Amino acid sequence: MKPNLFEIATKELSQDGFLTWLIRYADPECQGENPAVFECAQKFVRFLMEKQDDFRIEKVRAYRQWNCIDILVEVNDDSVIIIEDKTVTGTHSDQLQRYREKVEEIFGGKTIYCIYLKTGNESVFKLSQNVEAYRYRVVGRGDILEILNSCKTSNDILTEFRENLQTIEDKTKNCTQIESVCSSSYAAEGFFLELAEQLAANPECGGSPDWGYVSNPKGGFLGLWYFWRQAAEADGNWLYIQIENHFADGLHLYIRMDSREKNAKTVESRHLRHYYRKVSEAASGFGLTVVKRSRFKGGGTGTVAEISGIFPQTGEIETDILLSKLKQVQELIESIKK
Repeated sequence: MKPNLFEIATKELSQDGFLTWLIRYADPECQGENPAVFECAQKFVRFLMEKQDDFRIEKVRAYRQWNCIDILVEVNDDSVIIIEDKTVTGTHSDQLQRYREKVEEIFGGKTIYCIYLKTGNESVFKLSQNVEAYRYRVVGRGDILEILNSCKTSNDILTEFRENLQTIEDKTKNCTQIESVCSSSYAAEGFFLELAEQLAANPECGGSPDWGYVSNPKGGFLGLWYFWRQAAEADGNWLYIQIENHFADGLHLYIRMDSREKNAKTVESRHLRHYYRKVSEAASGFGLTVVKRSRFKGGGTGTVAEISGIFPQTGEIETDILLSKLKQVQELIESIKK
């Protein structure tokens, strides 16, 4: 099998380097070096600026790690592009706001384009809360693939970057079989991406679900959580649904409790035990089976109950059947939250 440079060089700095290389090729001085790569680079820069094909690019300067910004691009004499480049990680603290403010301070009067470029997978909820809220435009893997696939060049560097992105895309979309979802991190993310989209389309779910990797001493898991309902008999804490993918141990669905307040530890074992009894007593009426448990540990969050039989053991994950079962769990929570 032919080795791929970007499958080996997976760090964000490697992707920073490729993007800076490509963007620098958009400068007219590079047209004679490789006309096909030049045309592709110009198309990419126009896309970042949301400009039409007739927009003239007369000068491009691209810099890596300028004032901690992954990539800063000056176009002509009147525009600046901020690119926050991510592969699998997400944004942290208020970095996006700080980058924008720094560029506005130094390049005041110029048009500023803020781009959050993500080639990995990330939840729509996080993108909305942590990126778009800071007025950054999200450029995803699909956007980049569309541009690169339209470029007529056989350049090895560009081709290998595109092929690696296509491999990630294919693995992410291979998410209909339980065996793939429980063995491939990309398929697992693809499954949560599609499930979150389906759930968000249902107003009863109460907003966009979130998902991501959760680390813990036991090795962590990929989780999705949604359907928050306040528990009247738990001192203001909230019930919610959490789906956990432990890969080798499969997919599990839990009804959990959370205070929804940062660093608060108001979930007590008595709350969990009380609602476990309520879930156990009501579950059969909704066609659900509760896994028996005897230990309940409070804190910031805690598990009320595990519901079995939600996911198939083998074969295809049929969306309609899964959504129907999740609706049963939602109805159960609605019935016992009081």
